[in-house]
Amino acid sequence: MQTTLAKKLADTENELQHVKAELAELKRRFGIDKQEAFLNANANISLKEFAAMLNGRDCQPNLTTNELLLAKQRGFVVVYGDSDDRVEFEGAIRAEGHTNPFAKDRPAGVLALSEDGKLLDEDSHLYRENVENNHNVISVFYCEKDNLNWVFVSDIPHETFLTYDGGYDEEFADFDDGFARCMVFEASALKAQ
Repeated sequence: MQTTLAKKLADTENELQHVKAELAELKRRFGIDKQEAFLNANANISLKEFAAMLNGRDCQPNLTTNELLLAKQRGFVVVYGDSDDRVEFEGAIRAEGHTNPFAKDRPAGVLALSEDGKLLDEDSHLYRENVENNHNVISVFYCEKDNLNWVFVSDIPHETFLTYDGGYDEEFADFDDGFARCMVFEASALKAQ
C-alpha cells in the first residue's frame, strides 16, 4: 500500500514538474516572463521616473502593454493629445475628452474630472463647480503655448514629459522644441469636492 502511495506521489511530482516546465515555456513564448520582470523591476517607480520613461516619444506616447499595465498597477494616469481635438487619458483612468482647436486666446478645452476619475460632462453642475473652483481641472492649449502643438496645464499634482514629431532626435534638438508637453498624475491625487 505504501509503495503504491509513494509511486502515485512520485508520479504526481513528475507531472507537476512537467506542467511547471510547460508554463515557463508558454510564459517565455508569449513574453509574459519579460512582462513580469518589467513589472517587478518597476514596482516602486515614482511618478517622476515614469514621466522620464515616457519623455522623448513620438507625438502619441504609444504606451507599451507593459507600461500600460505598470500605469494601472501604480495608479498613474497619462494625458496626451491624440488628434487636433481629442485628449486621451490612459492608465488608471481610461477616458477621452474633446477640445476646440480653433479657440484662440483661451484654452482649446477645459476638462474636469470627478474624484473617482470620471470625465465630467460640460453641461453638468459638477463640471461648472469644478471649473469655477479650479478643482481637478486640466486646461488644454492647442498650438498657442510654448511653441508646442499641445500643452496641458493643471493644479492636479503631476509630472510632465515632452513628445516629439517622429520621436526625439538629438541632432535636431536645438531646432525642435517638441510636439507636446503631456502630463502624468496619480489618480489618488484627485480631490473630493
